[in-house]
Amino acid sequence: MDKKIIIGIVVIALVLIAGAFLGEVDEVIYSSEEAESVAEQWILENSPTYLERGGGNLTHATTHNLGEGLFEVIFDFEASFAGYGEVDEDEMAAQVITPHTVMVTVDKNQVVKVVTDEAFDEMTGDFVEDEDVDENDRQTETQTIPLELYFVRVSEGAEEVVSVSRDLEIETIEEEAVIEALLKGVTSQEEEQGYSTSIPEGTELLSYSFEDGVATVDFSSDIEPGGGSAWVMAIRDQITKTLMQFEFVEEVVILVEGEEGLQP
Repeated sequence: MDKKIIIGIVVIALVLIAGAFLGEVDEVIYSSEEAESVAEQWILENSPTYLERGGGNLTHATTHNLGEGLFEVIFDFEASFAGYGEVDEDEMAAQVITPHTVMVTVDKNQVVKVVTDEAFDEMTGDFVEDEDVDENDRQTETQTIPLELYFVRVSEGAEEVVSVSRDLEIETIEEEAVIEALLKGVTSQEEEQGYSTSIPEGTELLSYSFEDGVATVDFSSDIEPGGGSAWVMAIRDQITKTLMQFEFVEEVVILVEGEEGLQP
């Protein structure tokens, strides 16, 4: 047989063998267990919210296999401080146990995306939605939207703080507008229906700020009641529940003339 023909056959055989070998290499099987391990390790070593905010009780919730080595791995954990990401040197993070859910996207055992509470990107340090949610200058266009105000109503001989729906015309950020409306008290129609307010007349909102899930409201000294702890708690409940209707508000801090106030 011609030597050139023999060499050609050998070359073709080698190409076929190499192709078969490479095909086997490409058929790597990625398991959900591997993805879960990679995701967990990333959170423990890299997640700023978990590391900076006192994370603990990291628990695997579920894993979605999207095929071709792509997985979405979901964990739950608790943080000792409110908010997301790294803590600034001047930041006074609110110490409150805060539950979080984090989704880790793993592609062929490589972490490509990590998002906590569908809001904060752990890899970039930015908010995914409502990026300026923690900026105090958030503004809205003038619009009328339905919001809840919390007032006092007597039910079965006992007072309770319950919501009243209002269509409010918003010209500033919603939280500030809803507090201003709360301070104005009940309408005549609401009063006829048995609603009242524990917030003293003349109380003014001095300032409102929001950072890392914490809404801080500062009122004039008029808000200090002349009664006992039940009255104080009713005022606190009205303010807190009114602000907590917003999903991004995790905690409410109430100040009076710049100092912590309304203590029972």
